[in-house]
Amino acid sequence: MPHVLAQDLRNAVLQAAMQGKLSKQLKDDSSVDQLLIDIEKQKNSLINKKEMKKEKPLSLITDEEIPFDIPPHWEFVRTGDVIDCSSGSTPLKGHPEYYENGTIPWLKTGELNNSYITKCEEKITELAYKKGSFRMNQPGDVLIAMYGATIGKLGICTFPLTTNQACLGCTPLGGINNRYLFYFFMASKSSLTDKAEGGAQPNISRIKVRNHPMPLPPIEEQARIVARVDELMAKIDEYEKIENELTELQKAFPGNMKDAILQAAMQGKLTEQLSSDTDIRKYYEMVLSEEKIVSKKEKEVSFTGEEPFDIPSNWMWVKLNDLVGKEIRRGKSPKYAKNGTAMAFAQKCNSKHTGIRLDLALCLDDNSLSRYADHDKMQDLDVVINSTGGGTLGRIGLYKAEYNTDNKAYYPDSHVTVIRAKKCVSSLYIFRCLQYYSPYLETLGEGSTNQTELKPDVLKGLYIPLPPLEEQQRIVDKLDQLLPLCEQLERMAA
Repeated sequence: MPHVLAQDLRNAVLQAAMQGKLSKQLKDDSSVDQLLIDIEKQKNSLINKKEMKKEKPLSLITDEEIPFDIPPHWEFVRTGDVIDCSSGSTPLKGHPEYYENGTIPWLKTGELNNSYITKCEEKITELAYKKGSFRMNQPGDVLIAMYGATIGKLGICTFPLTTNQACLGCTPLGGINNRYLFYFFMASKSSLTDKAEGGAQPNISRIKVRNHPMPLPPIEEQARIVARVDELMAKIDEYEKIENELTELQKAFPGNMKDAILQAAMQGKLTEQLSSDTDIRKYYEMVLSEEKIVSKKEKEVSFTGEEPFDIPSNWMWVKLNDLVGKEIRRGKSPKYAKNGTAMAFAQKCNSKHTGIRLDLALCLDDNSLSRYADHDKMQDLDVVINSTGGGTLGRIGLYKAEYNTDNKAYYPDSHVTVIRAKKCVSSLYIFRCLQYYSPYLETLGEGSTNQTELKPDVLKGLYIPLPPLEEQQRIVDKLDQLLPLCEQLERMAA
């Protein structure tokens, strides 16, 4: 199943940022024209101080070079117009005096991490620095790999360092936001690498970087762009973690992605087991001692072996009946009417495994209300199961009070079984367990081919893997995070 990769989202965010589509355009922002004048003054000052080399002026950007539209108060400039940049070198390996007891950090492009550089594996000596051709990059400088396997990879210095010749160090001038420059390079990776030349190791070169067109917003807007991109990138990073988890789960549990996730959850492989969790056995026994209900008609579902599958040592296997007692009950067969004060929750209301449709409920004839007790009214977080055939047998739904916007009473009809959990278990966890068992429940119907029936007594004997209460919530939270994304990916793949 093809995924919307996190990197695709990053690229889309960066492209929008470079086009001014992520930030507010404010009239009181400073002038880009004045910014460019200030940069020229700074360049001249640095050249006079011999802190920067004088270079030939770069040519003006032609209309053909402009890749996209930008806001009217922005300008396209050559990157070299607004930065000072140069690369490093590699001291000869045959000279140990260039490396032994070195004190100057020397970074290789393989150490670029598309983030802040906080450490450096190697150091060179003062002798190597004097003999070689190096640039001493300062904190805040942006680094970009120019060739090899790491071409286009980035970093931002947090301490003074030198680099090898494959790494270009860039100092933004005129107060240009270094993270804006960083994100610009990140957004330009594809267009820069398209300009690379060479055989085995294509090279984008310092000249090509300096000549690359760059959209330049006002200083204030650069800060707004950076803040917005930082915010969105953090969210995409979280998305990527989930995306990677889905990938790993699919490897570990081949087959349908949603089934794999539910299987992992029921086996305790989706969440962390914490020693601080409640002892589920003691808690379970305490709850049972308060109210133990055994049905003479209870039918235990048989599995191959003693347990359906392995679960963590701090979990236990229990019957669904012990978690819900007599609160596994079939609805009644009411009469319907065009108008009524209450509604019948029919089998078709449970239209999806992930939810219900109250707009498909039927109006109850008021005379039928006498057949129902107040206790029969559907309550928040009741789990509902389609209990007769017709292609939807075993379909699971979760009734939430928030769905009931008309504030009417809803009662289950005879084609729906309602499960209401005791306090020793989370209703949401029961819902997810039964979602996992849904394909199996479909096979437990009894009766003719045209009208099979899933009886409440069959459900009562179903074995449920029961984790501690705290872990039940962790599992529910994790599934609430993963399953909607899985469904989103399936829709996009359709």
